[in-house]
Amino acid sequence: MLSLGLDVVPRFALGDSGAYLGTEIGGYLPEDRSWLYGLMASRVIRLTRDLDTVAIGQILISWTSAVLLAHALMRYFRTAPWFGLLAVVALFANPLSFFWARFFMTDTLAAAMFASLAALLLESRGAIVTLSGVFVLAFAVASLRSIYMPPLLAAFGSVAALYLLRIIAAALRRGASTPAHRHAAIRYALLTATVGLATFSYAFVNSRVLGKPTISTNYAATRFMVSAWSPLMAPALAALDLPPHVTDHMVPLTYEARLATLFAPAGLVNRLSAHYGSFDAAAPAYKRLLHAAVFDSPLDFLALIARSWSDYVNPARVLLYHREMRLTGTNNRGTPDTLPPDLIARLQGWGIWQKIAPDLPQFPSFGARYCKYAGGYWVLLVSIHATLAGLLYLVLPLRNRTADVLALQLFAVAYIAMVAVTTNELVTRYLIPMDIPVLVTAAALLGNRATSQPTHALQRRMG
Repeated sequence: MLSLGLDVVPRFALGDSGAYLGTEIGGYLPEDRSWLYGLMASRVIRLTRDLDTVAIGQILISWTSAVLLAHALMRYFRTAPWFGLLAVVALFANPLSFFWARFFMTDTLAAAMFASLAALLLESRGAIVTLSGVFVLAFAVASLRSIYMPPLLAAFGSVAALYLLRIIAAALRRGASTPAHRHAAIRYALLTATVGLATFSYAFVNSRVLGKPTISTNYAATRFMVSAWSPLMAPALAALDLPPHVTDHMVPLTYEARLATLFAPAGLVNRLSAHYGSFDAAAPAYKRLLHAAVFDSPLDFLALIARSWSDYVNPARVLLYHREMRLTGTNNRGTPDTLPPDLIARLQGWGIWQKIAPDLPQFPSFGARYCKYAGGYWVLLVSIHATLAGLLYLVLPLRNRTADVLALQLFAVAYIAMVAVTTNELVTRYLIPMDIPVLVTAAALLGNRATSQPTHALQRRMG
């Protein structure tokens, strides 16, 4: 109630929100973003004729997931009750979560599903309940924000591999591995397989819904990767031997112009798509460019990823990004971000009772000011923590260095690496789920998890 009272302004990120609200079975289904969210959001708005209902639902789901995770952290690490309250406030009221919960975007719901998945990992449940719950939540995450899935697979798979290596090392030394190591290896091998199955299942459903012959969670992934890696593609582009009208006056392949490389009419992606007839027809050329960017000069590729990663831990860049309120995903750089007439007409056609103002995306409110002045500092906190999460695990109290803590810390590292690899500009909303590993670290430092505490029920049943 307090959250709604402080800010009830509905928010749009253009043109993502426009695509979601235009989603309709038998009509438009987006290939590069969540059609499931679009179907749900547009249906709720049309049924209630109210823009606030989607935001209210997202706020309630976010609050529920925050309570579930805070409760799990308190039980797992045996923290004081005040930490549970702090965790709920941090998850629900931090500047990024507070502001973006009001957007017609998938970020809030995806973060809530991931928080619930983390809570399930930390709770003591049976094998069937745990694996079934992880499958459902991972499928939900994949259907909302597929960028979560490679980091989840990498984190869970790495934990299983590390514990398997410890077992092999003990066997080579003719020593006996501990039951806890065997339990962790089996547990995370099964969890990795479950997340992999959920990812494949969504990719299969996605291909059937969109009528695509190939299975994928995001059919625009190649397009974004081309723009993200475009600074390394000049030699490979020249080797394509394209006609002059394709390359003349093209957006320069520089780090600063990566976004324009994707969206500008004279950008690399649009020029090649037009030359070959369509984006799909240009796919072989894009694959050649991507392959060359990685393998022709691997050190340059690593330097590019490091530079992209550094943007998220650079105080000057992050704070300027928030002070200029470049938060809607359009990166307008001073140009007012207004609702297009067709979106306004669509909402009015649904009988929305609110007055739909064209300047609604940038309408001033408490949430907007809160994110503008405090959001940058929160982003720096979570991004720096994610960068150092692997090292921070090593300084945690020994009693709290469990497989579950390691998995969530490795997810933080893998997730920010995924963001650095795939994004073509600084976008701080991508870091919304990174508050969860921060709280895990805090609970592990403050908690008193006894070394004699029983293992998870899933581990005990597999012992």
